[in-house]
Amino acid sequence: AVAGKRVWSVRTDVTVLDDRGNVADAVCAAALGALMSFRLPAVSITGSGDEATVKALHREQADPVALVFHHLPICVTFGLFRVADAGSAILVVDPTDREEMVMVGRMAVIVNQYGEVCAMQKLGGLPAMPDQMLDCVRQAAGVAPTFLASLHAAMSAFSKQAEERARHLAKTGRMPKRNSATSDQTIVGAAGGAANGGPCATAQPMA
Repeated sequence: AVAGKRVWSVRTDVTVLDDRGNVADAVCAAALGALMSFRLPAVSITGSGDEATVKALHREQADPVALVFHHLPICVTFGLFRVADAGSAILVVDPTDREEMVMVGRMAVIVNQYGEVCAMQKLGGLPAMPDQMLDCVRQAAGVAPTFLASLHAAMSAFSKQAEERARHLAKTGRMPKRNSATSDQTIVGAAGGAANGGPCATAQPMA
């Protein structure tokens, strides 16, 4: 809010209700979706420097503000499997819970919407050769656009529902009844893993 003096602290909590494998990718997708739909309260600033004071405004006073994203990180996880006839391990994208029981290694590649590598993680298990790691990066960069398109479609549907609820509230003074079949927003990020109704982003001002 005030450069070097007042900032927002944003925290995302994700509750996993079911794990059908590759839960890390599903959690990352759910957290990203929660942050993309999150809105910070608008603020008013009086004074300047050390004397500046910040006041959060109610929705009736000013529209909340969306977070600004310079990068949209997408996590793509690969399972490593040892095959007797193969000279090296084979890689499987998005391992299921059954595949996780028999795989001998795991590597996660996080890329942004531009195909740039944001992070990589390889914790123990069967070693990955340099050519395999480069192949994982190429595959992750290929998967990310499709994944982001699905996420944007889900966020667009969510925004439309929110707008309809807002119009109904403004017209009737009451919130519309929620349809149990569509009330819980689910963001699926893996073959079976899902974070359902769990992702929630909150913010509080910090000095």
